Amino acid sequence: MKLSKKWIVREYDPSVALQIASELNLSKPIARMLSARGFTNSFEAMEFLDINIDSLENPFLLPDMEKAVQRVQMALKRKEKVFIAGDRDTDGITSTTLLVNLMELIGLKVSWSVPRPEDGYGLSKAAVDSAADFSASLLLTCDCGIKEIDGVESARAKGMDVIVLDHHEPSKELPRAWAIVDAKRADSKYPFSELSACGVAFKFAQALLLGMDPEFFGKEIVFFDVETTGMSAGLDEIIEIAGMKTRNGVELDRFHSLIKPECSIPASLTEIHGLTEEMLKNSPPASEVIPKFLDFIGDSILAGHNVSFDIKFLTAAAKKCCGKTIRNDSIDTLSESRMQFPAADHKLSALTKSLKIAHEDAHRAMSDVEAVRDLYKRLLSRRNAKLQFFLKNNLDLVALSTLADLVPLKSENRILVKKGLDALTKSARPGVAALREGLIGSKKITAKDVGWTLAPLLNAAGRMGKASMGVELLLCKDEKRAKELVGELSAMNSERKTRTRTNEAAALLELEKVFVPERDAAVVLSVKDIEHGVTGLVATRILHYVGKPTVLFIDDGNEILSGTSRTIPEFDIVKALEKLSHLLEKFGGHSSAAGVSLKRINLEKFRKEFNELVRSEVPEELLMPRLYIDADVAIDELNLKLLEDLLRLEPTGNGNEQPVFCSRGVEVKEATRMGDNGKHLKIVISSSPKIEAVMWNAELDFIPKQGEKIDITFKLEKNEWAGKTSLQCLVEDIKPAVKRRM
Repeated sequence: MKLSKKWIVREYDPSVALQIASELNLSKPIARMLSARGFTNSFEAMEFLDINIDSLENPFLLPDMEKAVQRVQMALKRKEKVFIAGDRDTDGITSTTLLVNLMELIGLKVSWSVPRPEDGYGLSKAAVDSAADFSASLLLTCDCGIKEIDGVESARAKGMDVIVLDHHEPSKELPRAWAIVDAKRADSKYPFSELSACGVAFKFAQALLLGMDPEFFGKEIVFFDVETTGMSAGLDEIIEIAGMKTRNGVELDRFHSLIKPECSIPASLTEIHGLTEEMLKNSPPASEVIPKFLDFIGDSILAGHNVSFDIKFLTAAAKKCCGKTIRNDSIDTLSESRMQFPAADHKLSALTKSLKIAHEDAHRAMSDVEAVRDLYKRLLSRRNAKLQFFLKNNLDLVALSTLADLVPLKSENRILVKKGLDALTKSARPGVAALREGLIGSKKITAKDVGWTLAPLLNAAGRMGKASMGVELLLCKDEKRAKELVGELSAMNSERKTRTRTNEAAALLELEKVFVPERDAAVVLSVKDIEHGVTGLVATRILHYVGKPTVLFIDDGNEILSGTSRTIPEFDIVKALEKLSHLLEKFGGHSSAAGVSLKRINLEKFRKEFNELVRSEVPEELLMPRLYIDADVAIDELNLKLLEDLLRLEPTGNGNEQPVFCSRGVEVKEATRMGDNGKHLKIVISSSPKIEAVMWNAELDFIPKQGEKIDITFKLEKNEWAGKTSLQCLVEDIKPAVKRRM
């Protein structure tokens, strides 16, 4: 069953597209696409295109992160044993591997487990028992734990503290763990909630290694700056003062005030900071502002760029206004910058420009404070040798997990995947090297390679009940053993593909029986003897066919039916299942995908209420297969420059999909069927230069013929053959050309 797709062309702003194209030297179709995807100016587009590893968010913004770091530091002092409990998919396999690497790096004894199918999902009894057998006193969960109230209590009863590292949606009641690190917690201040589980584990590693810097961890630091009437602390005055109080780099409070001076402001200084006597005439005097600022800073460490200059002025003002002396410890980013970048221009404005740190209003106090805070964050990370080592050697795992788990390739995920793909290509990890050599070859690894080749292989291990093999492969130190494991996993993956085809056929047969497109707003299927390991893949394909929220249950003859769900972007599946929880035994997951189980007797009622819920919350026009088109393009705009610019959008995937273009009124030069039983279609849409368009599994009501005019939607890719490079269009859909009014 494959329903006709509705074509939806994204709207764009022509003036914005023109600006982006000219200022960033991009092809016009790419500029139109970026505007259509919401970028409002060239600066936003540049930030998206130019990926910087230093732009990673502060991990201490995640809830309970400081508590989690403190507990591991305690384990180090006590020489405790640590146990890692993961999950069976690629995200769980990679996050388990990353945490084992982390514990070994800092010198803790560690063991791990990932569940077998009979263990179920989450923090299982088997995992807790294994941790107890290892004599662990600290248990870390990854890719599970946020809903495991019973599992956490079981671990506590056996004398273990538990740190939950998860990325799933929490319930109203949280487990009684030592720390729960999850960006989806209601009290989270983290600016991005869609990290993979391995991404969360990576943020924990980042925090733990930063936490080894005694100058930084657990300290209150006030970044501050003053603007003055001159260079002499004894003769000149502060006319603007700003401060930001932080703990572990997280902002706690800020202070800002203009100050009315007693003397005039030299014009030469006004040219630098822009402050005039007119601007300051109604501001409070120093005698009012300085005591408040001293209360604000308390005993905190003072940080600034050339901080001794600012402290001299603050000391003079404090002595004059209230007879106090400044004895706070201090941090100087100027001195640190000179050590880390000896050849650079060390002015704050020059450093922020070279390091691409936002600093729009230089020489104004609060703007300088924010810039110094961000500069210090960079300096702190760069001087941490263990952190830099860990970054270099574990970003490959984060890229694997992020692409495999289909979390959106936006914000931090885009950075982690871009840098992680580079790490995958170069990784000397025997397991990754064996995967790369056996499946990809020597070329640079792409997001498509991970999604289509590497992740399915690792997922196959979990789906076939051998997830531990995936962890063993990624932890493997022996090249020969790594190659053996890749061979075994490849055989499993081949078997998994066969089973998927069989199970998909069974599910589609059931779909034909119970689903009526004109009647049903959603799909709820119960399929006999379909296998647990492939339900997610099958549910995803059904969603792709019908364009409606899909729940697929396994009917294995038991009273409890378990399964999985997939949904469209406009319908949050976890929130939907919460509303139907009275019919369910268990559920949990993400807004786009979730596991679910219910009693057999509730199936028909669930099908009815789920359909009603979807119908009431989603407009009918969204309940059909849709094809979003990023930009209309003329045939003469299809060139190698466009292909080069497309590479700047990488990595593409969920949340940053590969662009879909549309060319209208295209004359078909040639049209041929190819492949087994002619199931694929190849058409030539341009003779000079020759441009071919290929459609795999071309299930079309309309088959174009030579000389006909068509509207065609497609993605672009590079075709290399016999030493020559050309464009190739991968067809999404074809329709007869629509005649347009002149």
